[in-house]
Amino acid sequence: MDERIRELARRSPNFGFLLDLEPMLVLDGAGAESYVYSDPNAALFKARQFGETLAKRLAADSGTRARGTRQVDLLFALTRDGMVEGSTRRAFDGLRTVGNQAVHGHYGEVRAALDAVRTCFELGAWYHRTPATAPRPRLCRPLTPPAPRPTPLTGPTWKCCAKSWERSGTGSAR
Repeated sequence: MDERIRELARRSPNFGFLLDLEPMLVLDGAGAESYVYSDPNAALFKARQFGETLAKRLAADSGTRARGTRQVDLLFALTRDGMVEGSTRRAFDGLRTVGNQAVHGHYGEVRAALDAVRTCFELGAWYHRTPATAPRPRLCRPLTPPAPRPTPLTGPTWKCCAKSWERSGTGSAR
């Protein structure tokens, strides 16, 4: 395993526990976690990737096969085969939807990014407890919110960029 992913797992308060289950979940989750305040759009994109990685891992674990290649097709197949249901399915759909808004609509609010990281954590904890990954020690801790970090695009600089972006008509700064 790449030593950089091990280091990322060691430093991530919320996703390091997934290292032995799927290193890419650490990469996607910790990436989303790290961008929440500096680039919420990137955080939402990484959260969407987390959902995609986890769905693919669930399909591989269970032998589930989707009829199409889209994430929604895979989620349908996982639901059909009883691998995800109810609030877990809604969590996957939420990551997919907000991730699509980020990728295709340049959406990126800090609150939405925080919510997406929380959803990734909850899905990771759920996966950690699933029978396919058992027996494992029980995960009994809440999400540790990422700390705000100063970035070049905060304060006056961000406001200037946001106003310029709004005037250009390419979208609205969020």
